[in-house]
Amino acid sequence: MVEAMPADGASMVADFVEPGTDISTYVDRYLHDEEFSAWYDQWYPDLAFHAALGITQTEYQNIVDSITTPVECPPGTERMGGLCVEMQPSCGPGTTLVDGVCISDGSPAPDLPSVSAAEEFEAQGEGVQIGIAAAGAFGVAVGVILFLWLPSRIRKRWAAKRQAAKE
Repeated sequence: MVEAMPADGASMVADFVEPGTDISTYVDRYLHDEEFSAWYDQWYPDLAFHAALGITQTEYQNIVDSITTPVECPPGTERMGGLCVEMQPSCGPGTTLVDGVCISDGSPAPDLPSVSAAEEFEAQGEGVQIGIAAAGAFGVAVGVILFLWLPSRIRKRWAAKRQAAKE
């Protein structure tokens, strides 16, 4: 699995390392891909990872530090793929970007119907009226139970007690 050390004294490189591939991709994968690191540890148990890559421990640690150290991006940029890239704000339909702020240009959004404030208020008002009507119906139902049915039950029970007392 490991190539024999060349006669010129260069370091040994494992056969999974492809020539021309950036070594930091292997280090990143070893640090973050549990399957890859388990595979490596199973197949190369006696070979330090940096040695398998053909680099020194110091070079390996420098790569680890560059991968794991968070990069502070300047304002107006965000971190994507390890690089700071300029943020491109996007505005929705019917808006225009002015000085980094989305401003309505007055045109309606293409997929949404145009609704005036009066129509919206009217639609909300209908919903409130339905809610009030439902609450009123509930109140009437509770009133029927409390004022008609319940007193008759109490009167019947009282009459039964009075009848039992006479006997």
